[in-house]
Amino acid sequence: MGRRYSILLAIALCLLIPARSYASRVSPAQAGESIRSTLVQIQLAASSDPAGARSQLQAAEATYRDTLAPTLSQTAPDADSHVQSGFAAAARAIDAGDQPALADARSHIWTSLLLGSYTVVEQALKAGDSATAQTWLPLREFRRATRFSRPDADATRAVEGFVDGTTSQQDALLATRAEMLDTYQARLTEALSSLSSASDKGYLVRRAEFAALADGYFTILAPAYTAQNGAPALGRAQAAFADLRAAALVAPRSRNPSALYKAP
Repeated sequence: MGRRYSILLAIALCLLIPARSYASRVSPAQAGESIRSTLVQIQLAASSDPAGARSQLQAAEATYRDTLAPTLSQTAPDADSHVQSGFAAAARAIDAGDQPALADARSHIWTSLLLGSYTVVEQALKAGDSATAQTWLPLREFRRATRFSRPDADATRAVEGFVDGTTSQQDALLATRAEMLDTYQARLTEALSSLSSASDKGYLVRRAEFAALADGYFTILAPAYTAQNGAPALGRAQAAFADLRAAALVAPRSRNPSALYKAP
């Protein structure tokens, strides 16, 4: 009996090893994209299969907890708190059958992941930790390509240069910061434009989605905005975005939501 038990225990332990190894191999970008795509599926399924949507939400939350939370909770606690509050809000929205609120929570979770990644990259570069910066940098967004322009890769090249010693720590930090802030400024502008269009067309779920995206992008930009405009201006801008996001859930939209935000 003891020999049989030992064999079964050995088999069980072997079965656990691949799962653990897989979890350790998942990159931040892979985990983030998995969470984002799962949230999209949840949005699509919530009205017809709330139980299934809730199960998928628990899976997405487990992915976050097992892969990204250990780092974000230490290096970017504000982002971690936002992600967790987003998951809680998503659960409430599913239970209430509130599609706009679910879209709001989905965007809030995603932009909080972007905030967390950006914070980790910047802190890693400041600490001279090129490996962590390179690992987390791909969890990000890019400017949309057009026929006249392509997404920049300055941050990627700068971090790679820092890794191989051809780019200084300061240059890598400045290049990364410049590209990331430029990207999220552009995405903020796009979100406001899409919000206006969704409002005009009466797309309530899309309206909530873009209002929360705009608020989340501005949160990433907030330190730079404060440096250029001061704390009082930041407070006014944050209040405007909070009002915009709340109004997207409960009231008809303004014809010109972008008027609530003045670019730095």
